[in-house]
Amino acid sequence: MKKITSPETFKTCEIAIVKEKLGLLRKTAPNKRKVKLNPNHAPYIEKAIKCLMSQKSKPTYEEIRKQAFEFYKEEREKKIKKYEGIFELRLPKEKAIKIIEDKGIIYD
Repeated sequence: MKKITSPETFKTCEIAIVKEKLGLLRKTAPNKRKVKLNPNHAPYIEKAIKCLMSQKSKPTYEEIRKQAFEFYKEEREKKIKKYEGIFELRLPKEKAIKIIEDKGIIYD
């Protein structure tokens, strides 16, 4: 998964797709969307929508973007803390994250 560096990574069309799946849009897009939903983004967007809906009746796309980005950052920090101190070499944080997120490596 490519590193997410800002809330703008979560596209409005992805938010619309998730809202459609949750039944929150009154009408669907008449044309086919050019941008498909990134499966890595969907859980963060869905969690953000549900969280904001519990606080506010109709959150804006910008609020959903920001909340989804916060959820992403929280999960990323949890992953880092989980493996913190395992490596004997002092790796820069970004290199350690790449190793942790590598799907080819199996942890026992």
